[in-house]
Amino acid sequence: MPNPVVRKKFYFDDVFADLLLVHAFNHATFKGAEIGECLAAASEVVEGNAESWRRAWQEQGQKAERAGREADDHGHGVSAREAYLRAVTYYYHACLAIPVDDPAFRAGVEHYRSLFGRFAALCTPAIEVIGIPYQGTRLPAYFLRPDASGEPHPTVVIGDNTSEELYYWVGRRAWSAGTTCCWPTCRGWA
Repeated sequence: MPNPVVRKKFYFDDVFADLLLVHAFNHATFKGAEIGECLAAASEVVEGNAESWRRAWQEQGQKAERAGREADDHGHGVSAREAYLRAVTYYYHACLAIPVDDPAFRAGVEHYRSLFGRFAALCTPAIEVIGIPYQGTRLPAYFLRPDASGEPHPTVVIGDNTSEELYYWVGRRAWSAGTTCCWPTCRGWA
């Protein structure tokens, strides 16, 4: 008889909380999180208490956002860009503990999307917000070019309901491979 699979926890006893913490760690690869900041948030979480999860990640988001604004005010574009991206990650994780029908969810999503916009504007080249024609309207989308040369490049168009996260999983990888990448912002769908 085969041995049963035993899950080894990373930090939390709760499988879902553990998975989400590791998910946040994965953003560190692209400077969208810092391991110490993620652990600081995790240390404030009371397992099984969604409000403590929301509050812990929101506090980390606020700290990163303040750091971004301060760096931005002093003309430190790289530091500002990295801090804004970390704030997006932390606020995103805070939103995971808010029911979708709660107005705080929509407000949280719009807030981290606005910070993603600040991050995008500070990228080199900047990540643009464009409009993709769709059923008689224009669907807002992020557009990331591999360089500012104006030369044509192969283009990847992707879509998902976690639009800012697609920067990590596809956008950044396409950019590093010299490919243009475009993905809908999904504004209004959250």
